[in-house]
Amino acid sequence: MAGAFIPLHPGLTLRDEVLPALGLSVTEAAEQLGHKANAC
Repeated sequence: MAGAFIPLHPGLTLRDEVLPALGLSVTEAAEQLGHKANAC
């Protein structure tokens, strides 16, 4: 199926668009949510 749309993972949008707009890193956002950021 040529030209099929493959949706982006929601985490990519969060990391690339939302967090920078809020002035947060992934680690800072995870800490504020009470989680540890994965070291992937």
